[in-house]
Formats: sequence, structure tokens, C-alpha cells
Amino acid sequence: MKLYGGNAMAGKHKVDTIILHGSYMTMNYDRQMIADGALAIADGAIVAIGRADQLLQHYEAAEYHDVAGSVVMPGLINGHTHAGMTFLRGVADDLPFRQWLEQIWNLERQLLDDDFVYWSTLLGCCEMLSGGITTFVDSYYYVDAAARAARDLSMRAIIGQTIVDGSVLTAVERWAHAEDLAYATNYIERWHDNQLITPAISPHALYSCSPEKLRQCADLAVRYDLPILLHLAETHRESELILQRYGQRPIPLLAELGLLNKRLIAAHCVHVNVAEIKVLAAAHVNVIHNPSSNLKLGAGIAPLCDMLRADLSLGLGTDSAASNNTLNLWGEMKAAALLQKGLHGSDAIDAYTVVELATIRAAHAIGKEKLIGSLEVGKRADIIVVAQDQLHQLPIYDIPSQLVYASYPADVTMVMIDGRVVMKGGRLMTLRDEGMLREKTELYRERIRQVSIS
Repeated sequence: MKLYGGNAMAGKHKVDTIILHGSYMTMNYDRQMIADGALAIADGAIVAIGRADQLLQHYEAAEYHDVAGSVVMPGLINGHTHAGMTFLRGVADDLPFRQWLEQIWNLERQLLDDDFVYWSTLLGCCEMLSGGITTFVDSYYYVDAAARAARDLSMRAIIGQTIVDGSVLTAVERWAHAEDLAYATNYIERWHDNQLITPAISPHALYSCSPEKLRQCADLAVRYDLPILLHLAETHRESELILQRYGQRPIPLLAELGLLNKRLIAAHCVHVNVAEIKVLAAAHVNVIHNPSSNLKLGAGIAPLCDMLRADLSLGLGTDSAASNNTLNLWGEMKAAALLQKGLHGSDAIDAYTVVELATIRAAHAIGKEKLIGSLEVGKRADIIVVAQDQLHQLPIYDIPSQLVYASYPADVTMVMIDGRVVMKGGRLMTLRDEGMLREKTELYRERIRQVSIS
């Protein structure tokens, strides 16, 4: 097998790290897999990948990691979440969507500030890192605090300031932390050149932003070359409301407003028809599928197979711990596969495609395919190691199937971001003070209980 990045020069190249042995799912577009492989890393980037015996002829490292019996693959990408809501895990369960949303908004109105968002985001990031998520796309408030939390754990993230519009909201939905575009602009300017954190603008939804506010968000995205994060066509009621308010369904309205383009990362898109999917694909819009959250909130099941047939740019997301209760992308992979099989037959979607939705396809959907999403020379070394010697996984015949149908977050034994080990053996190397995190979690749990009771 060819050694990608190697050469026949005399002597060995010195690199920072070599990962040795194990099976390598490169997730490149050739769907290349390497048995007993190795991967060399220097300055946070992948410089060579190939068979272990060949790579070791040309490279030597300051640090080696022997991962025999494991799968080495790119880090998972959580395409849609709200990590700042992790402290709200389980407080509004088993409610209709609108009632759930209003209860969450009521809690946020009374609780949110920089401290709440920082520690809640930090807790969410710890959960994601432990389960192999190296990049996440986040929408929330007090986003400076959210960005600091992700940065402090050395995670890669796109973090968007949520924008809502009082002109189209009821009194219960209007509250002080819905900062305006000036706050968003200041945040964007502070974080625009950060290596790991990409700022974004996040108009909440068509029902919570006026057309004028959406245009302002789009203008800001163009000015700073940013992604636009938006909840879109999540519920049937949303589509009915937009049709009643504007005389159009959500997709045609966004097209009229000029927001259907490659900047848009649209979460959900549960209630879209085949014609609208073709419009989204033609406009190079990116869609993030959130199967568990959509089920738990009774929103429905997105037409994932139709989207794949249309070659729509797609990724997977967990949504928040408030709507999903977990930030487990392995669970989303399995749910995405099983739902489509239940609807369309057991051959509706294959396991490898589902893994792509959490890696290379997701990287494309969030505009990071040149940096992450696959194990290829020149890309950043965002890498996870997944143990495959656990009893619940044996015997193993097909690695992609094993990952989708039989793997769990706890099976991830090592996580690297930018070539740096950030989790190994269950220990989060970049978490400075777990005790303080636990104290803050308990403090806010008591505050949330008091607010909920009152």
C-alpha cells in the first residue's frame, strides 16, 4: 500500500507524534481503509499515513501511541447543538414542542449570564470530547463565554450569536439577553482570527426573526465572511405559521430573502418536500439532521434518504441536552440509520454513509472540509481512537457497521485536536478544574430547581 506523504530519501523525518497499528478509516472520498496502519503528525497536521511497516521506514517521532485493536478515524463533528443549555438537561421533558420552548425560554430569561453559559458550555464540551466529538457547531447567547469554554478545552467550534426579534415575538419570548447585532458584531471582531473558534451569526428561526432582521444577519455574514446558523422547517406548526404570516412556506421565503446559499447551515429541515430539497441542493445550502431531538420533541422524521438522493450537503447533530438529554453523536448515527430503515426498508442507508455524515460530509456541510473530516495529508490532526476489543463489540466483521450499530461514547479511548492529546483513557487532559465544574453544576441545579418551582 502506498505511503501517503512518505518518500525514498535517506534517513528519517522527525515528527511530533506517530500513531501506530490499529485499523484506519480515512473517510477520504475513495473510502480508503488501512489495516495495521500508522499516521505521522507534525505541527498539528497529518504529514503521512499508510501501513505501519512502511511509514516507520521514513519517520520517527518524539511520541508514539500504539493503538492495536482499535479503529483510528477523524474526530466526529456535531453539526448542531446549544452547549450552553447543558445545565437544562431534563428540566422540561415530555412536553409539546411549543410548551417546551416557552418553558425553556422562561428559564433562560431568569438564569442566563456569562457565568451560566461558560460553565454550562464547559460541561457540554466535556461530554462531547469524551465521546469523540472534536468539532461542534453551536448557537446560543453570551457567546463570548461559550467561545472561552471551547477554547479552554482546546475544542474546534463554530459558535453563533443567536438573534431574535421582538417585533415578531410574544411577551414571554422577549427578554434582556437577546442581544442585538451590535453585540454580535463585537463578538465576531474579537474572535474572527482564532485558530479553533469560528464566529457565526445565528438568526434563531423564521418565526422569531422578521425578514428585515434576517437580511441584517445576512449582510453581517457577507461583511465578515461568516456562516449563518438557522433553525429551519423544524415543526409542522412552524411551516403553517410562516405560510399564514408571509403567504409562503419557509424555503421559498428564504429564497426570496436571499439567504439560500452555501453560507447557510440549516438545522432540522424536517418538514420539507422533494421539490424544496432540490431547491436547497441547487443553492448549496447545508442541512444538519438531528434525529433524536426531532423525535423527542415530536417534530417528526426528516426525509434523509430524499436529501441523500438529491446530493444535499448534510451532517448530523445532537441538538441540545435540553431537547435530547445527551450529546452523543454515536446515538445520532444509529438513530439516523434505523429511522430511515424503518421508513424505507433495511437497505435504505448503509453504515459507511452514516459515518460520513458525522465526519467528511459534516466537514463539508460546515465549510471545514479542507481542514478536517478525513485522515489525509495536510489536514489538521483531529483524530479519535475507538477501542474494538470490548465484549459488547465482539466479534467484528465490518468496521463501519460496528461503529454505527455497536459503539458507544465510552469506547473512545483517545482524542486529538490539532495534534494535541486532549483526552486519553477517559481523562480530559485540558479540563483544568473538574471540582469547580462539579460545584458550578450543583449550584445551578439548585437555582434551576428554585426557578422551576416558583
